[in-house]
Amino acid sequence: MKRPDDAPARSFSKSVGTSLGDQPPPRHVLIVDDTRVAAHALERLLEALGQRVRVALSGMEALRMVAEERPDVVISDISMPDLDGYELARRIRSDPGCDRVTLVALTAYGQAEDRRVALDAGFGYHLVKPVSLKALQELFAGFPTASVSAPGGTSGQD
Repeated sequence: MKRPDDAPARSFSKSVGTSLGDQPPPRHVLIVDDTRVAAHALERLLEALGQRVRVALSGMEALRMVAEERPDVVISDISMPDLDGYELARRIRSDPGCDRVTLVALTAYGQAEDRRVALDAGFGYHLVKPVSLKALQELFAGFPTASVSAPGGTSGQD
């Protein structure tokens, strides 16, 4: 997606890269959030970390993109109108071709029960909004080389 403000994005990326040291290996990441501003803000942060990023603004759009593109990582909001993040995770997990997709819930729901429900739905990680750049860098640095989310998931991220 071409943005008219690519020059500021490049300089932002350079300054973030230098301040954070080594960047995690690039992965194909799909961000799913029905709030356009939040989705594109996260897109810019992940691009600054060297990730290849696409955005879906609905759960149904995300399902289509996952089937077509087979991303390494899907970072999804939970509360969306057409298909919530829990159902999105269940559907992705039910597709045998998506067994290597790492699923990350990124949500305002931060209670222990919310985390349990997310992990039960098939997410491997649970992050609470707003997420920091450092938390994203640590998350991506901790992914296995072959991006696989273990059944039942491991969170360690709150």
